[in-house]
Amino acid sequence: MPKATLMVRFKRSSDPNWIRRPAVYGSTGRVRSGFAEFKDSKTGRKSIESIGENFTFEIRVEDGGTTYKPAGKKAADAEAQRLQIAAKLQARMQSEAAGLLVVDPAEESRSRLRLADAFDDYIEDALKRGALEAREQAILVKTEFLQLVSITFADEVTRDRIISFDAALRERGRVNRTIANKRQRLQSMLRWAGVDPKSFPPKPKFEKKLPTIYTPKELAGLFRMARPYEATVLT
Repeated sequence: MPKATLMVRFKRSSDPNWIRRPAVYGSTGRVRSGFAEFKDSKTGRKSIESIGENFTFEIRVEDGGTTYKPAGKKAADAEAQRLQIAAKLQARMQSEAAGLLVVDPAEESRSRLRLADAFDDYIEDALKRGALEAREQAILVKTEFLQLVSITFADEVTRDRIISFDAALRERGRVNRTIANKRQRLQSMLRWAGVDPKSFPPKPKFEKKLPTIYTPKELAGLFRMARPYEATVLT
């Protein structure tokens, strides 16, 4: 029987892999954000655990196979999406039982993850973690990437499009160090959106300037010319 289940996708500090577990509902039927349901493999006993803020919702659709549809980070919106999908599955099942054919031409477009939505979730997560510098960088990279590459969905990201982003930044006069920093942030955002890292091209290289090294003779000359306060600071 077709079924739509609200899931939570998250990471733990002790495990680098993403984990999926059923979402938790409160006594009023509302989804409890930041919690997931666990089941002991030996006893079958269920428990509820806090998973922190590094998570997103997904809808597990079992309909002749199992697929997962991104549902963002807002509990109410994710549950509304699940109910909508469940209602369509139920309606289609009833229609097919009556010998009717049901076609939803907009389903493919709706099921595709929009990069803008995924990037906004990333930016919101950075704000909640207090990573304000990362958030500011992500806001700028989001605007530049979507504007310069002109794509909408996460499944449109390719190696060539990422290289095109580098080239567009270079045409705007960005130096290689800046381009490399923006690429690092972009790749972090694309991973968040579920883009396969294997599609990422090598990051742009840049020359790292070595610090100036003074000889003992030069240092002695500097200290002779320094004021008492400056000499104290330089010591």
